[in-house]
Amino acid sequence: DDLELIALELMAGVLPGATRSVTLGLVNLSPGNRNYSIVAAGSWPAKLSTTRVNALASGQEAQITLTVTAPAQSQAQLASIRVTATDLLSSAVLSRDVSVVFKVAGAVSKQLPVKSLRGVE
Repeated sequence: DDLELIALELMAGVLPGATRSVTLGLVNLSPGNRNYSIVAAGSWPAKLSTTRVNALASGQEAQITLTVTAPAQSQAQLASIRVTATDLLSSAVLSRDVSVVFKVAGAVSKQLPVKSLRGVE
């Protein structure tokens, strides 16, 4: 049993007070359908497009959007948001996480060299 969680961007620039979204991909690498819970935590408030993916078939991918709003006035120029996906049907704890760093004002967005959300197989 396994899963993969990736972000299309590991670093994203955002202006003060602005909102920025990053696409994540969750791939079921287990032999059967799986249910997953998804949570986000970090130094700024984060919102996920969904916190639950149900009946994801083996080899299939679910896209999830992570959205943050940078504080209008903040001493912190960087915020790291960690997203964790947990397999709810695994007999042992099975989870994967990915961190996305948001940089305020003048940051450069770094695009990962992937052809799809699945990455290189």
